[in-house]
Amino acid sequence: NASTTAVPEPISIALLGSGLVGLGLLRNKRRA
Repeated sequence: NASTTAVPEPISIALLGSGLVGLGLLRNKRRA
């Protein structure tokens, strides 16, 4: 369980970050 609990943290942060960036790019493209 230690390995499974230590891994999801950076992965979740990366997914959230990429998601926010993706949404921002989509919004910028739509506005442009």
